[in-house]
Amino acid sequence: MKKKIPSYKKNVEIYFILYLAALMLLIPDLKENNKPSQTSADVNEDFFRIYPEKNILLARLYLDSNGVNFISIDSTNIIFYSGNVQQIDFDFQIQNKELNQLLVLNKNSNLNNFFKFAENKDLNLAYFYWKPPILDKRNYVFNVKVNASALVKVPISKSNEFQLKKLEATTYFDLVVNYFDPKTGLPMITSNQDTVRIASIDSSLFYSLNRNTQDLFVNFEKDQVSSIAGENWQNTAFIIGMDLARDLGKKPEIKIINTPENNSGTVSIQKIQGNSIILQGRMPLFGSSKVKIKLLRKYDKSTIEDEFSLSPIEIKEPEYKSVIYPYQTYTIKPNFPNSLEHIYSCRIKSVDGQIIQNSSGNIPFSLSVDKAFIGKTLMFERLIDNKNYGKVYQIKVQDYPPPQIAQLQLVSTNKLKILANTFGIIENRENSIKNIEIIGNAKYNELVGQTATNPVNLVFTQVFEIVPLNQNEKFSFKIRVQDQRGIWSEFVQFPE
Repeated sequence: MKKKIPSYKKNVEIYFILYLAALMLLIPDLKENNKPSQTSADVNEDFFRIYPEKNILLARLYLDSNGVNFISIDSTNIIFYSGNVQQIDFDFQIQNKELNQLLVLNKNSNLNNFFKFAENKDLNLAYFYWKPPILDKRNYVFNVKVNASALVKVPISKSNEFQLKKLEATTYFDLVVNYFDPKTGLPMITSNQDTVRIASIDSSLFYSLNRNTQDLFVNFEKDQVSSIAGENWQNTAFIIGMDLARDLGKKPEIKIINTPENNSGTVSIQKIQGNSIILQGRMPLFGSSKVKIKLLRKYDKSTIEDEFSLSPIEIKEPEYKSVIYPYQTYTIKPNFPNSLEHIYSCRIKSVDGQIIQNSSGNIPFSLSVDKAFIGKTLMFERLIDNKNYGKVYQIKVQDYPPPQIAQLQLVSTNKLKILANTFGIIENRENSIKNIEIIGNAKYNELVGQTATNPVNLVFTQVFEIVPLNQNEKFSFKIRVQDQRGIWSEFVQFPE
């Protein structure tokens, strides 16, 4: 049978508003907390700051014969942060000053039945969740101080460059636990509890409640696991409300839902240790996955289900030339994802393992080889955290092609131009034409002023004027050119 929640007349709300106003005046640090003092970090506020969505979160409860019941609860707060944040760590200090109790939540200690937080780096925010601890049947105020430490990309003075700088910021909000009289609907400003006894409650009660509760909870180390596609992942499920060594009704049910089904995401139990279950698997190659866990408590058959997501970081193929020529500079783009969580590097080596070139980070780098590598194959490898990632790419070093007669342009009946191309660098100079062979009634003269150079592709074009050797004979010939290497082009005949 559902519990009946008492209904109140609309005019009761005015009493609540008056009460809340009085309560705020009675909280000594409320105004003070919302006005943090000036610190050295204030000068960096333009680059990094944090602020809560709400300054007060209120839980409204009432008592009846069935115990404590909720009227309403504002259970979630959002901590926003601004700036070009590359990495951030939160520290939540939750204090009950009346009982002299302090609880700290951070990335190393986010296991609690009543308070927890989760980051969403894509949206530049963190979620804070709470459920009022039922310490006793009276009103409480929890003061929450939020400290954030971040690596922020800030501009370097008088330049267009940036640097990573560690900055800190602080903000505050409060959690109010407020009991109402179920008969009148008015706030219970006073309590029949023995205030002297309450004040002397052992501070360990604040923590022991988390261990002794009959509620069953699962807290994941990460609600979203993000890693390189195809790599191994790991996450820990912390179980609250039962002893895994004694209370498990059956083996934990673990399953993965892949979207799409063929993305190769996997999950398995690495080990069960204390009150935690360490899960591991392979990140999906694409798409996304959800990992679901279901537990059964033996003595009361209670079950709990929860899930977290796997988000693969897909890595694009690198951009590189599979065929290169000596003395020419080529740009290679590794195309790693932009992430500070991994160490990226590349290397070029010969087939026998000799390291030709190393590059660190995700920035494009240049590759150039000399003629000693002609005819050889180089191996291009990408490394993540000093381990090979993906396939090895082959780069073949070829000699420059032979010279070529690219074009014959007829200028007049007995005059034409020939455009001849040569390629590459020989002995640190342009591989120009050093000899021309003509068979037939023709002679040549180079038009030096029309020579052209393409420094990107190392292509050199020379222009020659061809006229008859004997004006009284038929103007016909065949011609070929030789470059500095001694390599000849194919013969070209005129007329064809």
